[in-house]
Amino acid sequence: MSTFTSVSMYLSDFLTKGIQTCISLVRVLLMSRPVTHLPSPQNKICSILGNGPSLSTSLEQHLNIMKDTDLVCVNTFATYDYFEQLKPENYVIIDPLFFSEEGSKSEVIISTFKSLKDKTTWNLNLFVPLKVKKSAILQELLAQKPNIKVVYFNYTIFEGFDFIKHFFFSKGLAMPQCENVMIATLYLMINRNYEYIYLYGADHSWHEHISIREDNILTIKVLHFYNPDAAKEKEMPLYHQDNKRKTMANQFLSISKAFRGHEILKVYADTKKTKIFNASTKSYVDAFERVKFN
Repeated sequence: MSTFTSVSMYLSDFLTKGIQTCISLVRVLLMSRPVTHLPSPQNKICSILGNGPSLSTSLEQHLNIMKDTDLVCVNTFATYDYFEQLKPENYVIIDPLFFSEEGSKSEVIISTFKSLKDKTTWNLNLFVPLKVKKSAILQELLAQKPNIKVVYFNYTIFEGFDFIKHFFFSKGLAMPQCENVMIATLYLMINRNYEYIYLYGADHSWHEHISIREDNILTIKVLHFYNPDAAKEKEMPLYHQDNKRKTMANQFLSISKAFRGHEILKVYADTKKTKIFNASTKSYVDAFERVKFN
């Protein structure tokens, strides 16, 4: 590569990051608000339980290992028996659909909040975006369950120069784009200053179950640890919120953003001296060191 090409690429990257940083600073100014400090960890190790199909294997094989760490669950985990068995101290939901009027009509979302209300007999930190603070379904839960402590965070996306980005990450005023709830959960646990974080159920194998029909409609089979068998799942058509069909480019761009989020957090975790290990029995996430327990 010639010197001219190298310099041109450097200047282009510098200019792009400069513009991204300026835009992100405006976002923080307009969207972020002071939030309470994140609760202190009870252990130096935490385990994040993603809902990928491989979590079923991890729960069968490594349940005792998980119980010796602070546990973090996400999304609909409360609706399953393991929720009461494990009694996780932390729970993360970032999808605004959970707190919307539309979501309040969804059976899955209704059952999630009902499970949180009926099953949670221990102290639980519930991490949710600050912008859903006025959600009726959330406030109803908190009014009935004083043992559930809500922890708000700013979901304000910051892109640009790392040293500026990491500053705002550390202050809780910004975070990476969260194409997947695992990104938000990792970010929050890094900021709680855990020394070690283990990931389970981080399969990220969505691409294995994407198909395209003869009419060019993209479909996907959505698998989780409670329904890991692709043969038994129906293909769901993929559409945007405006009911326009998703394209293959759209879908793989979304998947790319999810993997990019892990790479961004790997760099950030290194600055915070947090070690992240991927303990999933199956995973396409390559940003973190893989570990396998005997």
